[in-house]
This record gives sequence, C-alpha cells and structure tokens, in this order.
Amino acid sequence: MSSDALYRPALAVLAAAAFSAVGTPLAAAPTLDTYVITIGGEAQLIPPFGCSTFGPPAAEGNFFSSGGVSPPTDGLATCHVAGGFNAKTSSIAPLGDTSLLSTTFVNGDHNNSFDGSSTALAQYGVVSAAAHASTTGATNNSTVYGSEGLGIATDTLTITSPSVANGAAGKIVYTFHVDGTIAAAGPGTSILDVNYQQGNSSSLTLMRSSVDPRFAPFITAVFGSTAGFALTNVPGTMESYVGSGDFQTFQLDFTYGTPFDFAFGLRALTFPAIGTNDVSASTSITGISVFASGSPVTSFLVSSASGTAYDAAGAHVVPLPPSALLLTMALLALVPILPNRARASPYGSTVRA
Repeated sequence: MSSDALYRPALAVLAAAAFSAVGTPLAAAPTLDTYVITIGGEAQLIPPFGCSTFGPPAAEGNFFSSGGVSPPTDGLATCHVAGGFNAKTSSIAPLGDTSLLSTTFVNGDHNNSFDGSSTALAQYGVVSAAAHASTTGATNNSTVYGSEGLGIATDTLTITSPSVANGAAGKIVYTFHVDGTIAAAGPGTSILDVNYQQGNSSSLTLMRSSVDPRFAPFITAVFGSTAGFALTNVPGTMESYVGSGDFQTFQLDFTYGTPFDFAFGLRALTFPAIGTNDVSASTSITGISVFASGSPVTSFLVSSASGTAYDAAGAHVVPLPPSALLLTMALLALVPILPNRARASPYGSTVRA
C-alpha cells in the first residue's frame, strides 16, 4: 500500500462532517498550540514484548486525521532511542518551539546516523512549521526515525452586519494562502497537512501533500487549485512540490452577533528511511466571505477575542516566510545545533543538555 493510501482523507467523509456541523457552540478563549518531535535510534527490545509497540504521544493531539511520528510507547529512554518531544499552549502570540537532534547508533552490523529538526510557529491568522530529517544506514522494524512540527491557532470571532439582524443564521467561507516545499530525496515520506475546524465540529482537510520516491507523489485540496505547486519527480530517486496556492473551506455555519471559535493548523511531517526529507510551509487567512439567506453579505465587521484584525481580506498579520522559519525557531530555542545536545528523557517530556 502506498503512503498516499495510508494518509489520504476521504473527501466524502469530510463533506458529510462539514455539513452535519450545525449550530454555534459555546466559544472558548483564544489559544495557540505548538508541538515538535525529533527522534532517531533503534528501539532495544525488552523481552518478551517491551519496546515493540509504537504510537504518537498524546501531546500531539488529534487535530490532524492521521498519526504522526511514533516513538516506542514504553518510552524513549527505556528503549534507548534519542530525541524528545514538547507541546506548548499559550494565548500570547507568537508561540514558537523547536526540537533538534544529531545522533549516531549501531543497528546490527551497520553504523547509522540521524540529523533532524522540527519547528513550529503559531500566530492568530498565520501558522508556520518545518521538519527536516537526514539518515544513513540500514533500517529494520525497530528503527525509529522522524521529525514533526505543527502549529494551531484558535480564535473566537463575532460577525455583525448592518444589513443582517443579530441572531440570524449565516454561512462563512475562509480563504487560505499556503506556501511551501515538500521534498524527499531517497526512500522516506514527507507530508504537509493544513486543517481547519469551526466550533465543536471535526477538523477538516484544507489541503494535503505527500512525496516519497517509492510511490507516486500526491497533492489535493477540496476547494482551490494546486497548480501553483510545481512537481519535480525523478522516479525512485527524489520527489518534491514547491510553490503556493489559495484554498477555500466549506461554507460553515455561524450566527450573526454570537461568538464562535475557528481554528486552523499546519503540520510538517517526515518519516525518513535512507535519505533526506524536508517540509517547510506556512499558511495564512487571506479572505473571509459571509452569507445570509444564501446571498453574499458585502458589509460586515469581525471582532476577535485575540484582538487580531480580520475583514474581507482575511487576517491582518505578517506571515513568516518559510525560508526564514528554521533560523527563527533556532533563535527562539536558544540552543546550538550540536551532536547529542538533545537527550532522551522518560516518555512524555524533553530534556535539553
């Protein structure tokens, strides 16, 4: 089965979820969330079954439809796998984090190396993330590699219009600009996810891309064109998408004059095998359209609990270019990229030496 088949969301399910999410739930406080993980090593089995099962930490959350990088469930330190992960939540923007690892280990008769980094930066209206992994050496079922960074921004919005009475039912469509690179050189999977969620409904896929030279490249969006992402494909050797595009959400329910929550997030994810994997991307809200009784409403105001300015042109913030993301995150972390500077702690936390 291809990596695309493992991760591709079912658009019919997404559509059903979108149109079943009716009503305006109680709004919560605005929040920003980041999660980063970078790990590499060979899990040392503990008889009879210790260090033989793997899964994403609970800290990753469930905003995205498929699981991410999966450490051994018995713990990184217990299983002698290097690296760590960390989750942050704050109402104050911007919120950023990074995870860095360079390590070597013996895998049977082979000497393996892993260099990786994961970064995330969340602001109201714009989110960026990046993941990098470079590996050498043979792999087996106990080899654990991966890097992942994700950011989520949740804001509470209230929409009013001089032409629509408060309490009237409305529909809203958000437009997002997505800009980035998804690349894989050698066996290994790189994935970019952009999701969104209104109120208590399930999160939905805005766009998704996956590359792995072992399989066919994949990019999709429910609404909007992916033609702005240029594909480079050398079968069996490397694949990449580089570019940008504008994508729209489903029409989502809200009530004029009543606060509601809207969240969106971006995840950069790499599952290397032997080679180099990179994902670096950002997304921002660049348009808001509202409707009443099936007709567009041209005059409306958006107030936000975060204080961010929104209007028909989207969120008025300054997006961070993807090319600057890794450097910015390294400065935020205030740690050098040195071998073995990140050491594993008991599963569920990260300790920096």
